[in-house]
Amino acid sequence: MKVYSQQLLQMHLLLEINELQVQIQQIKELMASKCHIKKESVQKRRITRWTEEEDQLLIDQMHAAGTQNYKQIQIVTKSASQVYFRLRYLKNVFLQNKELYLNKTDLGKLKDIFSEQ
Repeated sequence: MKVYSQQLLQMHLLLEINELQVQIQQIKELMASKCHIKKESVQKRRITRWTEEEDQLLIDQMHAAGTQNYKQIQIVTKSASQVYFRLRYLKNVFLQNKELYLNKTDLGKLKDIFSEQ
């Protein structure tokens, strides 16, 4: 009876090992498809070089992201410069208009704004 149970145990373990080997192979194939690794080189554990098309695609994606960031910076800069020039215009209007009354705190605020620029 012991011999029979040992054989059953061995067969069960062999089945589990085979299932694990199949799962390992599936994982290797998945890694190969996701990580640009050729199936032959998975066993050798060597990462292959990317093709020129993949390099160019990556460069194009990075360039597009950089262009988008640059455009956002341009928008912010343009908005800031518009605010600055509007403040300069208002300052000139205030200083040139003799009839307009400005107290010292308003002039101080304007000077503070322009000293930050």
